[in-house]
Amino acid sequence: ELCRLLVSAFTEPGDLVVDPFAGTAMVLGVAAGMGRLAVGYEIDDSLLETVVANLGSGPLLGSLSGGEV
Repeated sequence: ELCRLLVSAFTEPGDLVVDPFAGTAMVLGVAAGMGRLAVGYEIDDSLLETVVANLGSGPLLGSLSGGEV
């Protein structure tokens, strides 16, 4: 709920939300669900499965370190 409140308070639909420490991509999922563009980065490959579960896999979800998506 906090993510939804912050995204709503500081952005408008169509705005870009950047999360440089995305973790499990919770903010990205909330932002995308609220009509925002969302970009995030996470260096911990062990979180990749959780990110895919939270966001689904698609053409905009990828890994630079060779992890499968």
